[in-house]
Amino acid sequence: MGLLQPTDKKNGSGVSSLQACIHLLKGNIGPGCLSLPFAFSRLGVQPAFLITCGIASLTTYNSLLLLRVKDIVWNRERATTTVNGEFSSDADEVPHEEPDPVDNPNPPPPDYPSIGRAAFGKSGFALITLSVLVQQLSVCTVFFSFMADNIVKSIPPDCGLFNQPRFIMALTFPFILLLTSLKNLKLLAPLSVFASSLLLTAFLLVVVGGLLSKYGSDNENDIVFDDDVMATPTQYDTLDKVIAITSILYSFEGICLVLPISASLRPSSQINFPRTYVFSIATVLATFLSFATFCVFAFGEVTDGSVTAYLIEHAAAHASSVKTVIMAANFFACLSVLCSYPLQLFPTLELDLERESSKNGGGGDGKGYTVISSSLNNSIDGNDGTETVSRNTWRRRVTLILFTFCLAMVVPDVALMISFAGSVAGTTAAIILPPALSLKIEATGLSRRKVIMNLAIIAFGLSLAVVGACSSTIRIVGTYL
Repeated sequence: MGLLQPTDKKNGSGVSSLQACIHLLKGNIGPGCLSLPFAFSRLGVQPAFLITCGIASLTTYNSLLLLRVKDIVWNRERATTTVNGEFSSDADEVPHEEPDPVDNPNPPPPDYPSIGRAAFGKSGFALITLSVLVQQLSVCTVFFSFMADNIVKSIPPDCGLFNQPRFIMALTFPFILLLTSLKNLKLLAPLSVFASSLLLTAFLLVVVGGLLSKYGSDNENDIVFDDDVMATPTQYDTLDKVIAITSILYSFEGICLVLPISASLRPSSQINFPRTYVFSIATVLATFLSFATFCVFAFGEVTDGSVTAYLIEHAAAHASSVKTVIMAANFFACLSVLCSYPLQLFPTLELDLERESSKNGGGGDGKGYTVISSSLNNSIDGNDGTETVSRNTWRRRVTLILFTFCLAMVVPDVALMISFAGSVAGTTAAIILPPALSLKIEATGLSRRKVIMNLAIIAFGLSLAVVGACSSTIRIVGTYL
């Protein structure tokens, strides 16, 4: 049975609020966080602090908007009944509440593309499917670049192929392929906890390294604090600052996980999910601000898209005790990113499972997460009927991983890859689409103020997407000239 079926409630199946919180924290706190000191250095601490708070507020508003729109579409579908082959609907009279999956297990909650189909038809379905794929595959691509950047700078410069980022990416590929064989959020939960623990350890080691660098060493060559970091730096042009802003946007990389996680929740946890989400993002924001600010104060200007890679590159400026701590932080950060890859690939795999199931005649209309949840749960329980789906989707799984690998090989610079991903994918899925869906689906129920707010968000997202993508592309092309 699927995650949202009545029997799941009896069996205690589904994701708990705590597990959902863990997934949201790990889905947002990743290599993007380690790029924040780079963005704060380019923008100045005070401007970057305000920009980060603004982006967090905006993405949270849009995520809650997306959940509300999902509930409206789901209620409308549940209110539509078939009587003698004719459809009747009382959708306009249905209150915007979280449906009770026990009372009426069908239809399943709509996913992101299905909401687009409800709003704009087939074109909306295609656009959002593409946006989700681009968003999550961009995040996964950055993971390849991040690991290669950090590992290469940890290796002595006379090691031949091991000093080449592309060669390191090729070495990490089999490990990523192995980890992505975990096909369920519940199976990913232990790996997610492990990855979160590793990243937390890396953060703590960076903090320890910063304190040792400033106060625990007599080495005259240690990096010293620049008193002007609070102000906006003048040595960077507009392109550099736009790239920094889109890097901050990329850091909030988990919006596409909202609906899959919401759909996988236990029925008893669904009603509290908005509060769980807000708490998770508030924790993410506090982590981002404190970590980025501390790094800039402790190490001065950070010029690499990964703070751990930057510290490794400048290891000669540190005392031996600081070097050891920094090397350990870099190791834990890389291992954490490796373990995080399957969670970020998960939404794209769900889309593939849904499409394959629709082709094979399973799941009926191809909406929502029923087929996905059924196939994943059955694979855990050892039930029959899931081997065909697993075999057919494994090829797509490998294809998606290969795609992110090849894209990372083309753009190995982690800072530029993060900026491009934030510009192209982040703005579309996280900023532009949620208010557009709300305007269409809630057209008669929105106040004038909310209509204006949604239009302003869309305009801001479009502007940032165009300017950010152009800025990143100019810099990427410049690396080949």
